[in-house]
Amino acid sequence: MLCECGYSNDLETLKVLSECGADITVADYDLRTIGHLAAAEGHNQILEYLCRETNFDMDVKDRWDNTCFDELSDRK
Repeated sequence: MLCECGYSNDLETLKVLSECGADITVADYDLRTIGHLAAAEGHNQILEYLCRETNFDMDVKDRWDNTCFDELSDRK
């Protein structure tokens, strides 16, 4: 569900899940997190929330050894 929030830019659901204590570090089968998916889709409000309001680690690596920042740089 969290990965879907990142992919679809669903900030409100992310906020509710985070406030309810959901583990925001959950990854999918490719080890991609909400941060990876939000970055890949250019959803900056999700990334901003993760950075400012949570302890989300933007340096976590996925299956291909990419961080969220790598996903952002790949969009250019």
